Amino acid sequence: MGSKILNLENNKKLLYILVSILVLATIVLYSMKTGSIEISFNELIKGLMSNDNSGNIGIIK
Repeated sequence: MGSKILNLENNKKLLYILVSILVLATIVLYSMKTGSIEISFNELIKGLMSNDNSGNIGIIK
């Protein structure tokens, strides 16, 4: 019985951590998108994932 309660508490903590990471990632992406230049979400993701330095993508790096 005691180990089930401990496991439930660990699952809750893990869920809180995962949700917090997801919220943090969303806030970071949103803040990068709403900067001083207008950039699309696709350009933002492409800029984060590629080595391209042209146009708005170069600003992200």
